[in-house]
Amino acid sequence: RTHLMIPRESHCDPKYTLVSSTVPSGKAFATLPIPHGSLTEQHRLNSWKLHLQRIPTMLGCGPGGKMLIGVLLSLSLVIPSAVSASRFEADLVASAIARTSFEVRYDGAYYAIDYPNGDVPANIGVCTDVVVRAYRSIGTDLQKLVHEDVAAHFHAYPSKRIWGLNRPDKNIDHRRVPNLQVFFARKGEVLPVSSTSHDYRPAHLVTWMLPGNLPHIGIVTDRFSPQTGNPLIVHNIGQGPQLEDMLFDYPITGHYMYVPRQYTAPVGATGAVR
Repeated sequence: RTHLMIPRESHCDPKYTLVSSTVPSGKAFATLPIPHGSLTEQHRLNSWKLHLQRIPTMLGCGPGGKMLIGVLLSLSLVIPSAVSASRFEADLVASAIARTSFEVRYDGAYYAIDYPNGDVPANIGVCTDVVVRAYRSIGTDLQKLVHEDVAAHFHAYPSKRIWGLNRPDKNIDHRRVPNLQVFFARKGEVLPVSSTSHDYRPAHLVTWMLPGNLPHIGIVTDRFSPQTGNPLIVHNIGQGPQLEDMLFDYPITGHYMYVPRQYTAPVGATGAVR
């Protein structure tokens, strides 16, 4: 359980920190419990801002006894953001794992598809289609989002350098790993590439370079290999969507987190999904 720990300092100058439930020995603290499940991992907390409001709290203050001071605290933004982030991770992981129940033949052929919410036939697909379909099932159309960003910032994408294109192509742009890497870097969060398995958290996106300079992408899940302790990955490397222990099988070229806007916008906010 996590608490807001407010040191009772003799000079009545509280310092506010979010810490674990372990109280440092030798210090007197006033604690305000934060409901279980309202906060995600510490590395996610680092990016959130704590917006403060005054609420009264009685603290012992110096040898003269107690005095009423205003404790600055508002979790009105932090808790909803944390809950939404946790819900996103659970939703995307569940969606990704559900993809493994589909029989999909690996086929990267070019198809003219509908727009928006277009897709190739359900019985075929490649690694990117696992990601696109997982996000689509939670309400995010990567085809539309990638196409709009490529159209607005064509030269930020490798379309011309790699494929010799001179304009966006809504049929294929979102189905290419290098384009998804650029999109996730521009619209999401670029995370460190490391050789430590616990740096790869549920709903993170990882890209690799396979032999023959073939880019690949998969989704990190909340399940782990009992042999290695590595998080299992949902991906399609040729046998259809699979849940496998393959995080470190190939050189990692990218590590990302992309949380759609519907999971990050304040309650009541309106606007298009990011």
